[in-house]
Amino acid sequence: MALLKYQHDFTAIERRANNNCQMMNGRFFGGTQVEAYVVDGKVRFKKSGASAAAALQDDGAGWEAEASKDDEAQRLDKFGAWLEREEATKKTADS
Repeated sequence: MALLKYQHDFTAIERRANNNCQMMNGRFFGGTQVEAYVVDGKVRFKKSGASAAAALQDDGAGWEAEASKDDEAQRLDKFGAWLEREEATKKTADS
């Protein structure tokens, strides 16, 4: 009985993994196209050396790197105004 339950749960996990791979495969993340697939445990990946890792070092510049300082300031101002409105609404509701 426990074995059947385990197999059932594993099948559900495998199905979700396959669905996630189908959904993510081919999408772009941080300017790089994602290749998503379920690994069967037989694939041997090569270790990357220190020089390869250094070449792939994340500099922190993601999709937002395109935004200018003015765009960021404007976004932060809008967010601050929203927070202040939320706080005022909360105080009014508590009164």
